[in-house]
Amino acid sequence: MTTLAGTARRTLLSVASPVVVLALWELLTRTKAIDTRFWPAPTTIASNLWDAFVHGTLRHDVGVTTVRLLIGIAIGATAGIVVGLGMGLSRTFRTLVRPLMAMTYPIPKIAVLPLFLLVFGLGETTMWAIVSVGVFYLVAMNSFAGIREIDPIYGETATVYRVSHWRRIWTVALPGALPLMLTGIELGIGVGFLLVVSAEFVNGSTGLGHAIWQAWQTFDVPLMYAALAVIAIYGLIVQVVMRTLHKRLVPWRIEHD
Repeated sequence: MTTLAGTARRTLLSVASPVVVLALWELLTRTKAIDTRFWPAPTTIASNLWDAFVHGTLRHDVGVTTVRLLIGIAIGATAGIVVGLGMGLSRTFRTLVRPLMAMTYPIPKIAVLPLFLLVFGLGETTMWAIVSVGVFYLVAMNSFAGIREIDPIYGETATVYRVSHWRRIWTVALPGALPLMLTGIELGIGVGFLLVVSAEFVNGSTGLGHAIWQAWQTFDVPLMYAALAVIAIYGLIVQVVMRTLHKRLVPWRIEHD
């Protein structure tokens, strides 16, 4: 009963915090304490969000951005897992790759967008590439860190029992690195959103980034906030999904919060 009460209390607090912020925002707009030209009321934003989603192009924009993001994440996360595990399991591979990672990671990923436009042109490939690059580094570095955090006793036990190399990867390396690997993917999704929306500002006639840019050009502030609200909802969904994956895949690493 105590555990259930604690869970209910935490759930209530999680719901209450955004509700309080939105209520305060609504109150400030109703009392004209803030300029509604730049800070429209949450109810106005919600109304515009509904109209744009049902009657406008926002639903299509959400679908386009989602597809771009998922493809980019799939490419970047797959490459990141392979490279991260390779760095953690092979000293030779780590020696070869680590300097390249150190040199290229600090480069702002959005700064390579002009290069990708030159190479891939004004198409979907550029969107996938810019997202995958941002996701790759976070997943690779977290996967490598996950391997390094595995207690050496597990590797020694596998050696004693003469476990094959591939079986050791599946039974020791992957489970041990999985918690940080999932964290890297979660962080990568956030960076992926940043990159795909930024790319849609300058390269695209559809997508949430394009919708935000068009709203800014026409000074349609409520619509701009509506598109931002969609991204915020996405963030909440990602957190819930990743939390569920953590519970299902690595229940032994879930902290009591």
